[in-house]
Amino acid sequence: MTKRFTVVLAIFLYSLAALPARSPAQAKDTWVSVRSNNFFLVGNASEKEVREVATRLEQFREVFTRLFPRMRFTSPVPTTVVVFKSDSSYKPFKPVVDGKTLAVAGYFQSGRDVNYITLTTERREEYPYAIIFHEYVHLLVNNSLGRNNIPT
Repeated sequence: MTKRFTVVLAIFLYSLAALPARSPAQAKDTWVSVRSNNFFLVGNASEKEVREVATRLEQFREVFTRLFPRMRFTSPVPTTVVVFKSDSSYKPFKPVVDGKTLAVAGYFQSGRDVNYITLTTERREEYPYAIIFHEYVHLLVNNSLGRNNIPT
């Protein structure tokens, strides 16, 4: 009986360890995804906010294509935009330099398989889309000039 109890207890503990750890805040988050012509967006912001980010990025891209017709706008890899509803939900995903989390509201990360733009919809400035557009310009410069010539 003791051996059987030990085996059952071991299986139970193993099962508990295999379950993903979730805090109450994580359990409440609902993540949505939206696909536009040129972007895949995913986030824990509301669907309306995620769609608004998609619309603004597409509008900005359209203006850039008209202003700079010789610039290369097609990316060899897809672009995923991660939209966080708040700075607190964004914090675990912010870039870390020298062991310190950067105080950013958005950033661009190029990659071989996918490019990422991350941002929060929590508005702290007069013109909230400035961060989104700034990060998107990194992608455009990367596509036109190459990975090693990207200004920060």
